[in-house]
Amino acid sequence: MIGIDIVEIERIKTALKRTKSFYRKAFTQYEREYYETNGKKINTLAGIFCAKEAAVKALKTGFNGIGLQDIEVRHTESGSPYLVFFGAAEKLTQGKSAEVSISHSQNYAVAVCIIK
Repeated sequence: MIGIDIVEIERIKTALKRTKSFYRKAFTQYEREYYETNGKKINTLAGIFCAKEAAVKALKTGFNGIGLQDIEVRHTESGSPYLVFFGAAEKLTQGKSAEVSISHSQNYAVAVCIIK
């Protein structure tokens, strides 16, 4: 199963300014700490958000029954992203492996997720 997503980085920036709860609802504690300790680059948050969207597309569920907190983007020591699933997303991915790739430019973040 493959999911791909692209997000305009300005959209994430606007959401953060408009609604303070967006930051806490959309990103796990790990993701917020990663963002805050790595220069608070908005493209980092956009990439994380994009990876979550790509994951639900790969699962073919959308966010029906799966929350943004149910998918967490973590990073290896070398900085490569990987996914950890919780709750309903964990049940759907049990026994499966997931791979994710995130990239961004000045204006857009894109992510591809493969679950097999």
